[in-house]
Amino acid sequence: MSNASAVPALPDDDFDIPIEKPAVQPHVRLITTLAALPWDQAKAASLEARSGAPLPLDQLALTVKRLGPWRRGVPGRFAAVYVRRDEVGERLEVPVHLDGAEASVSFLSPAEQRRRYGGLMAVVIAAAAATFMIAVGAGMALDRRAATEAELQRLEQQANTKAVQVRRGAALAAQNRAIAIEQLDGRSVGDLLADLDWLSAAKAPDARVRAVHWDHGYLALEAKGDASPLLPSNREVRRAERPVEQGVWLWGVEEADDR
Repeated sequence: MSNASAVPALPDDDFDIPIEKPAVQPHVRLITTLAALPWDQAKAASLEARSGAPLPLDQLALTVKRLGPWRRGVPGRFAAVYVRRDEVGERLEVPVHLDGAEASVSFLSPAEQRRRYGGLMAVVIAAAAATFMIAVGAGMALDRRAATEAELQRLEQQANTKAVQVRRGAALAAQNRAIAIEQLDGRSVGDLLADLDWLSAAKAPDARVRAVHWDHGYLALEAKGDASPLLPSNREVRRAERPVEQGVWLWGVEEADDR
């Protein structure tokens, strides 16, 4: 017969110990772009963030944050913050170390984006239009614009080689559906942002644009001089019969064919 004492059974409650879920570990990548217009810098940063993602984009949630305000003639600095998509849930907020300081970055589900961004979209549009006016009024040097175009082309080609372009298009379409307001003067927010993006690329380097008008999908520019302020494109540009004031003409732009 064994002399070993029997080990008393432990109650089940002793094993009901909560296990703390490990904290989400974001991946942070710093990105520097050329000195350019703000939307060109943001586009370059987004392409760089997507092409340099540590995992396939369908497994990641990505936020790109600008570090510091935009300044004419100064390179843009951004931080790309990645987390796994299955860690986001409805809303995820993670602490990160950005530009020498602690910050908090939020990731939202599509439903939460619709709820939060709906009320803020008008502010975003106004800020985008105001930034465009400031940048155009100040003007950019021709060689700087050429360098910007070359850098964007390089990034586009890099993105294409890594098959990011298709994923990027799908992600942007999903984001547009998530955050778009149902109607904005009869047009979606996406139409306005698309027109502003097109306008930044189509503006002639030496054009002196004084004002931009957008209403119900119609786009018009006030520019100094008799020459068209836009480069030749597939959208017809017409000048008003009379100047707005001496030396300033109003140019109407035909709607895009895909609308």
